[in-house]
Amino acid sequence: IHDVGAVFKNKDIIDTVEEDINEIYHKDPACNYLFQPLLFYKGFHALQAYRVANYWVEEKLSFSLYIQSVVSEKFNVDIHPNAKMGKGIMVDHASGVVIGETAIVGDYSSIFHGVTLGGVGSEKGQRHPQVGKNVLLSANSTIVGNIKIGDNAKIGNFVETKKTKLGDGAKANHLAYLGDAEIGDKANVGAGTITCNYDGTDKHKTTIGKESFIGTNSSLVAPVNIGEGAYVGAGSVITKDVPNDALAVGRGKQVIKEDWAKNKK
Repeated sequence: IHDVGAVFKNKDIIDTVEEDINEIYHKDPACNYLFQPLLFYKGFHALQAYRVANYWVEEKLSFSLYIQSVVSEKFNVDIHPNAKMGKGIMVDHASGVVIGETAIVGDYSSIFHGVTLGGVGSEKGQRHPQVGKNVLLSANSTIVGNIKIGDNAKIGNFVETKKTKLGDGAKANHLAYLGDAEIGDKANVGAGTITCNYDGTDKHKTTIGKESFIGTNSSLVAPVNIGEGAYVGAGSVITKDVPNDALAVGRGKQVIKEDWAKNKK
């Protein structure tokens, strides 16, 4: 009890907790009163327990790991005490959130249920994602490895990224796999997009230029470069580089056969 109380005498931590509450109040339409996170929100509770564990991680590692274990069991939220979480963080609904030891989450970012900031394999050192400021990590997004997510980026539902860098303001809003890729500032990656990075033997890189637009259900066959400001039409399979400001469409031509269904019966 004394160790917990000592944490909340620290002015910097108190200021951080206040910012957490303020962000929840302003971002969550279901939060009508400032006291709601304090009393009812397990994501907020888990985050503050992490702050206690992080405060003591150097001096009392076993105590910090015990807090992590209890919170994981009680709230289904697993944040390693050595992770670095900024201020003004909203962990909404929270169930299934996993944040690894060397992960970094910037100020004013939002994390929804089922998000994983994980490592890859048994490598040591910095092996978890580094997330910028004011980033949205939507439900069930999986971000693994030592990758960087720029400020104001958005990672949508069921998006998986691996060995990928997203620039500031880049968006991948739904159902995408982005592996071995570099995505420029303010680029938009449509739902169902896949970077086809593995040829059966080696992995290859996909580069998507800044302010480019990748249409829904596109397959980018690496190695490939999408230029700055370029567009890729929905449903395309892209195997060649696309110049800056160009439009690339790689799909079969639509064929309509009148009365085909009637004649089939």
